[in-house]
Amino acid sequence: MIRNNKGFSIIELIAVIAIIIALSTLIYIAVDDNINDSKELSYNTLVNSIIQSTENYLLDNSDDYPELDTVNSVIEITLNDLVYGGYLEFDLIDARTDTEIPLTTKVIITVTSKNILDIQLDYE
Repeated sequence: MIRNNKGFSIIELIAVIAIIIALSTLIYIAVDDNINDSKELSYNTLVNSIIQSTENYLLDNSDDYPELDTVNSVIEITLNDLVYGGYLEFDLIDARTDTEIPLTTKVIITVTSKNILDIQLDYE
């Protein structure tokens, strides 16, 4: 009796499918980690841009904020001040969540010593 051995057995097909699923899972995990890292980096870049814009805003408007000369004083502005003052672009998107950051978000500036500011974004 001649046996026809064309094709693959069901066991071989299941083994190949299992290997493909395992490799797909590993690739998905690696890609997902890279995407999350990129989103976090993008958000941190936005925060640094807000801090730089705040410094520029305060330099240009220092006459409006005499508290800048007082150590331990706290000044609050909003992203709205920075956007409509031309220091930031209008659409501020949190890349981590793909949501817009409200323009009512506060930027808190603390004068830690003469000419040294601690700038924090009141958003998370």
